Amino acid sequence: MAAGEREKAVVIFDYSGTLSIDAVRFAEPAFLMAELKESGLYDCGVRTVEEFWKKIVDSTWETASATNIGYAAAIAKAVREQFHSGASEEKIIDASGRFAGRYMAASVIADEWAPLLTVLRDDPLTCPVIATDHYAELTDVVIDELNRLNIPALRALDVSLKNGRNAFIVANSADLGAPKASLAFWDRLAGSSVPSNPRAVIAIDDFGVNEVPGADYGEEAKTARRQEKTREVLNRAFGTPAALIPFIIGPQERDDRLRIGNLIYAASIQASKILFPKSYA
Repeated sequence: MAAGEREKAVVIFDYSGTLSIDAVRFAEPAFLMAELKESGLYDCGVRTVEEFWKKIVDSTWETASATNIGYAAAIAKAVREQFHSGASEEKIIDASGRFAGRYMAASVIADEWAPLLTVLRDDPLTCPVIATDHYAELTDVVIDELNRLNIPALRALDVSLKNGRNAFIVANSADLGAPKASLAFWDRLAGSSVPSNPRAVIAIDDFGVNEVPGADYGEEAKTARRQEKTREVLNRAFGTPAALIPFIIGPQERDDRLRIGNLIYAASIQASKILFPKSYA
């Protein structure tokens, strides 16, 4: 980690399931089934949601989330190897690209996060980081979404270009070659403007809980291990005890935008109390 001032705080956001609620909705079974048909993957042999998770996502995740292969290419590779529908190469590539593109287009930041993001943008004593385990295409999506909210952002490998702006750092496992629950992920931010010894480290994350059932990434046991591993890694990486703020959307809130907005507000207040304790004394 680069040297930094002790008075700075690092604020880390997860993306899918946390900043982006609609990314998770895309994977809901009925919605996902419609997208498989609309994209053309259904005609390439992907006939069930279960097959999509097992034969496409689970079989490619480890490689696709740690390299620049991209979601579209990973889908096409899995369809070629796992399904034998007789679909042409052109049809497989087109359907894979269409599906990946529609998923990325759905991965928008919930506007309810804008107040907290804006406060962090305007506070020179915070270092905001979007840390996500994801596909390569998402990095540009996150930057574009932050820009839509008038938030400057740069990919983690380009942070030397910050030039004094309090730009958000977008750290994607696909760019850094390691999952965010590994020390390697944070070590590869070396040379950036992320402080090495911050006064506070805050992580707002769903830890996979908000993932739709059927996605291997969201299994309960793995989620618990991921949360503890994240705490351990952040403590080691920054030398400062990390405050974890789980952002959990319960079954009763999943389809209620008002309730989701209230959860976002509560998480924002919790983070603000750590960052600005005098304002809440």
